[in-house]
Amino acid sequence: MQKVLVICCGAMSSSMIARKVTRCFAKLGLNIQVEACDLANSERFMEGKDYDLYLISPQIKMARDHLFNCAQKLHLQIAEIPAPLYVPVGKGMNELVEYIKKLLNPELPETTTEMV
Repeated sequence: MQKVLVICCGAMSSSMIARKVTRCFAKLGLNIQVEACDLANSERFMEGKDYDLYLISPQIKMARDHLFNCAQKLHLQIAEIPAPLYVPVGKGMNELVEYIKKLLNPELPETTTEMV
């Protein structure tokens, strides 16, 4: 199983998005689990090194440099979620699933049907 952590301001919206994305991966037959945490606990989660990918939500751009520096020191894969993909429905959700797939497994083909 591959694990992804979305780091958000309060982990409210990211928790909802994480659940939906995880369901999309299950529908695709991919064993990828997405979880969320708030910015205040992000370093603790990063130090645990329990995730294959760490994603920064658009609303915490102010912490981007700090999170990227922490990830670099810990040799973790980190990326920002583009704002248009950070929506819990429709095309944005489908594009977020594809974005995560490409970051984790660049060789996986794109999905041609909508997952949400």
